[in-house]
Parts: sequence; structure tokens; C-alpha cells
Amino acid sequence: MGSGTDGYLDNLNLLLFNDFTKGPLYYINVKARNGAGEFSKNITSKPIKIIEADAAGIISDGVRGIPDVNKQRDKATVTAHFEGFRSGFGYTTFEWAVGTGQGLDDIRPFSTKGIIIDGDNETDVGIKTNYSGTVHAPVHLVHTYSYHVTVRGRTGKSNTLEGVSNGFIVDLTPPQVSLADIGVDLNVNNTLITNPISLYQPSVDSITADWNISDPESNIAWSSYCYGTIPGRCEVHNMTLAGGASGVQAGQVRPATGGKPNFLLILSENQVGLEKRLHSPPLIADNSAPTEGLIQCTQYLKENEDIVCSWTGFVDAESGVDNFASGLGEREGEDNIHEFVILPPYTQTIVFREYRNLNLPAGQYFMTLKTTNAAGLTLESYSLPIFVDGTPPVPGRVVELNDVIQVNTSTSSNASWSHRGCSSEDDCKNADSKCQTSMTNLHASWMHFTDDESLIVKYEVAVGNTSGGSELKPFFDVPPDINVVNIDHLDLTQQKQVFVIVRATNAAGLQSTSISNGVFISRISAGLSPLGSFTVFDGDSPGKDMDYQKDREQLTATWNFSGDPCPMESYTWSIKRLDSTVFMKPEQLPEGQLFGTYDGLNLQDGDEFYVIVQGVNSLGYVHTERSDGITVRQEPLMPGIVRDGPVFGVDFNVQPSITELWGNWDAFGKTKEENPDLIDGGNPDIDPRIGGHQEIIYYEVAVGNDRRYPNTRTNIHPFVRVDLNQSYHFTDLELLPGIGHYYITVRAFGSSSASRTQTSNGIRVGVGGTVVRQGQMQLADCIPSTNDISFSWQDFEFGLPIMFYQWGISSNLSAVKDLSCKQLQLFEHKVAENSKYLEAFDIQPMTNVLKATLVEQDDLKMQHGNVYLVVVIATDESAICSMVTKEILVDTTPPISGIVTVGPKNDLGVMFADQTDRLTVSWQNYTDPDSNIENYRVTLFQGKLCVEGDMRTPSIAITEAVVLEPEETSYTFYQLYLKNDRTYFIQMEASNCAGLIATSYTVPILLDQHPPLPGVVKDGIDYSTDVEFQTSTAYINASFLHQLKPSGDADICPENIVDLTMATWNPINHVGIWGVEGNVKHEKHLSSSEGGFLELNMIPDVKTKRMLAGAVEMTIDGTSGKYKFEMKAAMSDLYGVTSVVLREGPPGVFVDYDINITEHLL
Repeated sequence: MGSGTDGYLDNLNLLLFNDFTKGPLYYINVKARNGAGEFSKNITSKPIKIIEADAAGIISDGVRGIPDVNKQRDKATVTAHFEGFRSGFGYTTFEWAVGTGQGLDDIRPFSTKGIIIDGDNETDVGIKTNYSGTVHAPVHLVHTYSYHVTVRGRTGKSNTLEGVSNGFIVDLTPPQVSLADIGVDLNVNNTLITNPISLYQPSVDSITADWNISDPESNIAWSSYCYGTIPGRCEVHNMTLAGGASGVQAGQVRPATGGKPNFLLILSENQVGLEKRLHSPPLIADNSAPTEGLIQCTQYLKENEDIVCSWTGFVDAESGVDNFASGLGEREGEDNIHEFVILPPYTQTIVFREYRNLNLPAGQYFMTLKTTNAAGLTLESYSLPIFVDGTPPVPGRVVELNDVIQVNTSTSSNASWSHRGCSSEDDCKNADSKCQTSMTNLHASWMHFTDDESLIVKYEVAVGNTSGGSELKPFFDVPPDINVVNIDHLDLTQQKQVFVIVRATNAAGLQSTSISNGVFISRISAGLSPLGSFTVFDGDSPGKDMDYQKDREQLTATWNFSGDPCPMESYTWSIKRLDSTVFMKPEQLPEGQLFGTYDGLNLQDGDEFYVIVQGVNSLGYVHTERSDGITVRQEPLMPGIVRDGPVFGVDFNVQPSITELWGNWDAFGKTKEENPDLIDGGNPDIDPRIGGHQEIIYYEVAVGNDRRYPNTRTNIHPFVRVDLNQSYHFTDLELLPGIGHYYITVRAFGSSSASRTQTSNGIRVGVGGTVVRQGQMQLADCIPSTNDISFSWQDFEFGLPIMFYQWGISSNLSAVKDLSCKQLQLFEHKVAENSKYLEAFDIQPMTNVLKATLVEQDDLKMQHGNVYLVVVIATDESAICSMVTKEILVDTTPPISGIVTVGPKNDLGVMFADQTDRLTVSWQNYTDPDSNIENYRVTLFQGKLCVEGDMRTPSIAITEAVVLEPEETSYTFYQLYLKNDRTYFIQMEASNCAGLIATSYTVPILLDQHPPLPGVVKDGIDYSTDVEFQTSTAYINASFLHQLKPSGDADICPENIVDLTMATWNPINHVGIWGVEGNVKHEKHLSSSEGGFLELNMIPDVKTKRMLAGAVEMTIDGTSGKYKFEMKAAMSDLYGVTSVVLREGPPGVFVDYDINITEHLL
């Protein structure tokens, strides 16, 4: 072995030690041989056991009993088992770990916890050499990550052996299943999978599908499919293993029909047992088009009007409607007018308005509707013809029908009546009525309007008092098959002629109208009073009535029967003597003739006749009217005008009294020359050059209740001779109130023994006589003028309209105060009677102003300080009066101003306010010796600025004028913003009863918010020495300085002339701010003096942006008082700013003071 101390024996065939046999054991003997060849003794080693070499075990993922796991779905635990850890020395400990790589422990570090060692099955006691076991522990695993389990064991010889598994992947997701085709290509719309909707196919024999199944983590274990009518069911096709197939081929599955959906269910499971279930969108097999519904379009319309079509009932029970396509053409199926428009399936209406040719001419059109279901099958439907009409209906004639009821009793015992409409031009012409009697109804008929393009859908009828108007009855609808209407609920009492207008509307909305020629409303035929008068005029001058005529050979009359709107168709006239003897028999005149002449006569002077005229209108009503008569006189007396009522020249229609009547008349005969205007309206046969024979010698007057007949003209009171008076008052009568009229008849007798009788137009009695409301005078209690007055009145109200007003002013209040309005009325017959009362109106005589309610009078003679009475009287048409009076005071002087104060009183010529937001004003001694103070008006003004002028005068009102009652003596303005640099003034206005104003302004008002500065009080009588002790215990003396007013002519502010020399003024060298150390001198801008002038230099600072200005100062005595400076502006060619500052403090301290001097100088 050589001379070394170790050796190696190889090529040995040793046997392993057997624990059961306890052998074999091996020993090593070592002996040494020296150089002489001698051997030493054998040295034998300890027994050597030949044992098996150490071996790491095999690690398998998963639990024992299953093959090694490469995938697992559990993300919370790791389980593995190991075996084959062998060592002859046995294993003392095991530990294990989990990592993302082989041998790593980044997921679970090595630990002995979670290891279960399998038990020893060997029967002999000894060292265990073959180890196996299971490891298990909770671990947080991540999907798709690969993990390895490492098991490490330590042998009895402290050897460490490791075993590592081949790893496993965590798979938490099932397989990915996607549909590519289920008979409809799903790739066309990728949203069908995420938002499944029904799909459709036209085939009902077979259904196909294609899908893809994949799993990037695990292998697919198996997959299957089935079909059902609801998701999850398989009644259409049972669940079938797909094997390696990835779809359903044609012929394998027959779909459910009848609109039932076919849902494909695909199941797939991966190696770790995760299952994926996928349902396809519903697929419906449909080979039938949609069901046809109903289309409705505007059947008739105007040119270029929108066509509106709607439809209902288009459905598809199997696959539903997918869309509509609507177009417009001249024939069914065409879209040459409007191209087809694709519409959503929920659409039910379409409006065509933009046409291919930009317009839609008259013609016939069709709307085509294409309905497509989800399976792609289309149904084409068409509307009824659409007619475009460009012309309105052709109007027919409109007529009013006679309102006389036609009773037909020939065929029935029961009477029946009706108005038959007209159907032809001749029929309407014959049925047209000129007049009617009804005041509430109107019957009308018309020929049916015609229209070749479209139907007449309605008529509208209206009634107006002008042709084409609808003032009396607005348009109302009438069915299209009616052509005769009874229009009721009308008020035709004040209408002369009315018209019926008929408006027809065709199906296209086009309209045309037709207007009747009108019908006259006959009031007299209905038994009502006419709207106008019916008059028969004696004489041959149309429209003028003659009472006398000189012609002895003929009698002529004209007439006017226009008082009723319905014209007369024929006239018959006759003549009678005054005693009703027939002089000419009735004679019918040609149609339309309004005069009659009876000639060839030999009339006698004094003969009296009257004419009777009968008119017959189109309704057959006969109206008779007579003239007032004519007398044959060669030279008749000229007539006067007779009036009812007590006021001369005014004709009364009503009066309240039922026991008395008044009459007044214009002069008859020759005295008519005094009224030439009356001659112009008289008889044209009378020569205006009136002769002496027309002189009136006396009048007679009577009262009757009917002026038509001689005996009824005097049946209330017989003729009374009144000489030449032109008014008369009847008393003690017994008149009936409200029934009929009473007439005054005046008979004048001339010097030629001729007489002339004239009658009034009548008066009703017992009407009026009530004062509803007393009037009010709009006049102040005081007036400011002795010459002028202006006022108005209102609110007089009587039972009858007001006839006139009168007014006056009196200074004799006691004479007028107790008078009634009747004692002051200005009626002609009362003027003499009331003269003693009217004389009291010495300032303004009682004056009639008719219906004026405003008077403005000047040139009056009133006196200041006197009281006058103003009287206003209103008289109504029945001579009832109402009076209002008012006493007024004449005051021509304004109030006497008093004293206005703000703040405490002083003698400085200004007043002070101590607050910026309010100001209190008080006043006293405002009086008015004549009339009372009515109110005060207080206004706060601001004074002008210095640059605007004199600051001691008011400029701008900064508050509204405040009106205060006369008893107020103070007022406070609030919410002000007063400034220290402004002056303020109070404008005080005092108004008296007459509206005169006394205006005054206060002295300037300044804002002073600073209290007085305290002075210095010294003990003792010598201000210069403050004593500390005194001997007296009875009194104490003190002294202080105050501003004394010099006596005599001494100046309160004596001037102190200051020399402008540097001997008097000291330069300021910018010794810093008061209290701050530092002394910086700038030599270049020091001040200097020469020739009585100071020179202050100002230069720029080269270091900073500022100017260095020279300044001088001087000390003044400490006497308190007012100081005044005079500063004059420098010449314009100088550029400098000079200021004067008053300050306290040690000398040499410079104080900057920024001031706008214009705001502080007064």
C-alpha cells in the first residue's frame, strides 16, 4: 500500500449488512513492514457494516392513490406525497416548501408542519431506511401559475437530501366555448353573443351549428350538445357527446317549427373538472311572410301638402317584423314620387313631404308598404288611392227662404210644415225671399257645391249684417248631405238686412264660399215698431211737408216708407177732406212710384185735405200712413216750432210731474223775420219777404193726447189765450204716468185773421225725477289767485240723462247757503222768479255751460284772505236738479319760513353732523297767517365740489323729497353715506292750503366725527406756572387758554408775515421716520434762499424709482386757533408739487403727506 497512512481497496464484492442475520461484518487489518522486511502486529478496525447508499425520494403532486397531478382547480391548498427516501442511517427530520420554481420556497417556506410520515411495516426492530409520506397545507395560489413542491430530509449522518415534484398549474377557469355559426353567421353581428336576440332562418328541415372549444391551462375532458325550446332543455334533440366534432352538420338535427325558438346548449368540461355551459341565441325556423294588416292614408289633400300614412295589423307570429319600407308612386309598387324609406319595426306612421320632383301636383297616387320579417321574407301591400286636389269646390247659389209656415193638410189629418231646400238655379231663384218677419230665426238653403276631384265633407254657415260677414252668427258646421238650415237664437231686432254665407270644404281641405243676396228684416210685418219713420208729405217737394199751398188746381203728395227695411212692392193713395169725406178714391200706383198727383181741380181757399197712402211689402203686409194735412191758402201764416218743457229753446221728451205741463214755441208769422234761419227750413212756397199781414196778434195753447185729430189735440186742456207770450205753464192736470204722450198745440192768429196751428212732438210724464247720486266738486279748499279759478266736477247721476250744468261764485255765503237748486235754475220762465237769488252771485254769475264738466275762468275780482262759495248745479232731461257747493279761501301768499337746525346750535355759519349714515333735521316757527300749513317736503342736497364752483351752494339732491304732515317738527334721514370732504344742505319746503310753497336752504352742513381736543388746565391764575400748594381752603383757582374774540376792529386771525429765508426756515435732511434711527443726507436737493425766495430742489434718485424733494420747516408757537395759508399756483412752465403740512414732533423728522388739496380748501 506504500508508505502512506491511507489506502483504497476496489473491485470488492461486499454484501449488505442484514439486520435480521446481523451480518456480515467486515474488518480492516493494517500492519506495517519496515525496511528490514519485518511486519508489525495487525491492527484491526472496528466492525464495518456495508449499508445501502442514501437516496432522495420521488415527489408526486396530488394525493396518494392517483397519478401525478399536473393541473389542479384548488387555489387554496397544496397536497403532494413522496416515497423512496432511503438511507441506511435513517432520517431524523423532514421539511417541505412550495415555490414557483424547482427547489424554491417563495410561496411557502420550508417547514416541518403539514408532513405525515407513513408508518413502518417492517417487523424487525431497527433503523428505518425507506421513508414515504404526505404533505398538505393551505396556500394562496394564483390562476395559470406553475408551482413545485420540494421535500427535504435529514439523515442520521446529518446528510440532507431533496426531492422536487415536476410541478402543477392552477386552473380556475372552465373551457372557453364560442359559437361561430348556428345556421346564421354570428360574426356578422358580434353583439349577438353578449346581447342575444332571436335569429331566424327560412329552412324548417335542418339546423346547423359550429363552435370552438379551448382551454389554455387544461386539456378538454369531454363535450356534448343538445337543442331545446327554452335554454337548458333538450326536448328538440337529446344531449349528444360531440367527441372530436366541433359542430352540427346538416341533417343531424331537425328544428322545432311553429314560431318556437331553438336553443343550442353546449357543455364542455376540462381536466380539472370545470364545466362550461353555453346557450345560443334563439333560432326560429320561419318560411312564411308576415301577415298583412290595414293601411290608412290621407285620402284627399291639397297640392304640395304632406301625405300622412299609418298602418296596423302587420305582424309575424313566428319571426316578427324586422323592418318596413314605404314609398310613394303613381301606381302600386312604384316609388317614382317618393323613394322607399326603411323604417324600424315599431313604426306605424310615415309623413311624405320631400318629393322627388320637389312638388306634388294634382293626381292619384299609391303608397306601397313592404313588410320584411326577421327571416328575410317580405310582404308587399298597397294603400287605397290617394287623391291630390288642386281646385276648391264649385259654389252653389245661397238664398234665404220665406219664414211663412206652409201647412199641408191634404194628405193627413195632422198638419205638417217644412222648408224645402232648392236644388237648381231656377228653384233657388223662385225660393229666394226678400223679407222676413222673424227676429230670432233665419231659414236658408243652397244648391249643393260640386267637386269632381274630391268629396264635399262639410258645410259651414254664418250670418252677418254685411255681405260676407259673420257678425251675427259665427260659422257652424252642417253635414254635407244637408242644404237647408234653420238658424236660430239670433237677435235681428236692430238689423235692417242680413246675409247668409255658406262655406264648403272638400276632402282635401280646400274651401269655397257663396254669399246670399240678403234678406230684409220687416219689423212692421212682425207687429213691431219700425226702425225709422213712415211719412207722407203734402206738396210736390220730396222730403218737405207743406201745410199750405196756393195752387187750386191740383193736390200732390210724396212719401217715404223707408222706416221698415223691407221695401214696399206697391202703393195705393187716396185723398180725404179734413172731415174724413173721401175726396179721391184709392188708386194703385205703378211699382216704385213714391208720389201722387190729382189735378184738374177747382179748390177753394181754406179747403183742407190730407192724404192716405197704403204700402204693401213682399210679405203682403199692408201699412197705412196719412199726412198731417194741407190747407189751400193764398198767403198762410208762417209756422213756428212748438216744444215741450220748461226751458225755452229745449224740447223735453219726459218729465216727472203728472200735474203740470210746460210749452214754449218760436214766433209765428212776421216775427219770424227775427229768426231767418227758421225760414230756410219752412215751406218753400212761402216768400221769405214777409208782409205786414203776417203780424201775430195773439196765441192760444192747448193740451191733448193725440195730435192726429183736432178733437184729441185739446181733450186734456182746451185752448187758452196767452196773448203774445211764447211759453205757458199748465197746472192742476190729471195726467197718466208712463202711458202715451201729451202734446202742446199752439194756434197763432194774424192781423189778417189768418191762423196757423202747430203741435209739439209730445212728452211722456211720470218719468225721471230721481237723483241717483250726488256729484262731487274737484276743487281745493284754498286757491292761490284772486283772478283765476279752474276746477271740475263729476259723479252726478239721475234717472235720466243730464241736460246741462250751471255754476257760479258768491261772496255772500249767508244769502246762498240755504237756497235750493230749483231756486237757482236758469229756465227762461224762472229767470225773473229766481232773479233775487241769482243776484247773490256777485263774483261769477250763475252760468249755463251745457254738458261741460271743466271750467277755467279769469278776470274774477276776489280778495286775498276772503272766503267764497262755489256752486255747481246739474239738471237732467226732466228738469230735476242736484247741487253741490264748496267754500274756498283765497290765499296768495306762501307760508312764512322758520328755522331749520341740524346738530347743536352755534354761531359759526355752518352746522355739523356727527354720523355718516344718518342725519336728523328739526324745524320750528313755520307759519301761515291765512291758511294752514298743508305739508312739509324735506330734501337732502350735496354741495358742489371746489372744482365745480362755489361749495356753499346746493348742487345735487341725494335723497328723494320726503313729504311730512304739518304737525311734524323733525325727521331723520337713514341709510346715508356722508363724506368728510363734502358740504350738505337741507332744502325745506312748506306748502299751504293754496299750494303755495316757501322754499329755503340751510347753511352748509359738514361731517365732524371727531370730538373736541382737550386743552390744558393749570392750577392757579398764572397759566405759565402750575402751582402745587395754596393757603386757602375756601376756593381754588385755575387757568386755561381759549380762543378769544378780539374787541373792536381787531383781526380775529392776525396775519403773521414769514420771511422766506433760510434764517427763518430750517432744512429737513431726511432724518428718517420718527422713532427710527438713521441720518441719510442727500446734498444735491438741499434747500436754499435768495432774494426773499425759497428754492426747493427736486431730483430723481438714481438708485430707486423715486424723487428726492427738498423741504424746509419752521416752528410756530403753540397757541391754539385757526390758521390760514395763502398758496399761489406756480407758472405753467414749472414742474413741481408744493405742499404745506402741519404736524407735531421733533424738528428734522420728515413726514410724507399725500393730499388732494382741492378737496379740502373752502
